Amino acid sequence: MSLDHNYYSSDDCFYWSYKPEEHKPDDHKVVDYKPEEHKPDDHKDHSYDYDHHTKDKDEYHTSHYVKDHKDDYDKYVKDHGYDGRDERDNQKDYTKDHKDDYDKYCNDHKDDYNAHKYAEDHKGDYDKYVKDHGYDDRDERDNQKDYAKDHKDDYDKYCNDHKDDGKVADGKDQKDGDGHYAQDKDDYYTSHYANDHKDDYSQYVVDHKDDGKADYDHYAKDHKDDYDKYCNDHKDDYDHYAKDSTHPSTDGHPSYDHYVIA
Repeated sequence: MSLDHNYYSSDDCFYWSYKPEEHKPDDHKVVDYKPEEHKPDDHKDHSYDYDHHTKDKDEYHTSHYVKDHKDDYDKYVKDHGYDGRDERDNQKDYTKDHKDDYDKYCNDHKDDYNAHKYAEDHKGDYDKYVKDHGYDDRDERDNQKDYAKDHKDDYDKYCNDHKDDGKVADGKDQKDGDGHYAQDKDDYYTSHYANDHKDDYSQYVVDHKDDGKADYDHYAKDHKDDYDKYCNDHKDDYDHYAKDSTHPSTDGHPSYDHYVIA
């Protein structure tokens, strides 16, 4: 998460003003991605579906981005001493530290993801197509793209039918339709989580001032179980905030202002 911070210091507090950054289309991919199994009744409400699709999309691109940059990724892990860490955390940090390239990658490969979802939702017919064409040993992404191409009319209808529910990537990865929902929501929760644990967060900043982790994102990640519970306990807060906010920033995104006691 790249945040635009303005700090105003005093003896006992600092003032932080957050504005979600402007996003530009850039580059992405993923490692050992496996879509979650879900059943028809899994998603009773549309917002849950949307968040699920956003997470699935991000995991897909992250996995392929890392695979497509394997040598550089391996060097990154080694250079940062991350060998013993959870692989998903390593991959997320790698994409975050290469954000512009990852964003461009995602945008460049959004059709790959759409073809992947189309093949996944037509699995029986897709598997037969691969077998009939002798494509078993080819790259899965090439198979999926060719399958979508050879079923163009139905594929186009599929993309159109799902353009608003987050299931396909059309350049709009958020409910607000501008491509920033997931990032804005994450920024909102990490900042509020730190603010609601201000004493502990202030100590965390002091403890990590020299290792590049003195920020809201790393604080939330290093308290993952508690942070996940916090997000679940406040799961509707951001959507209500974004809908009801009367103080959007100049670029049309909500702005969050906080006092954090040091």
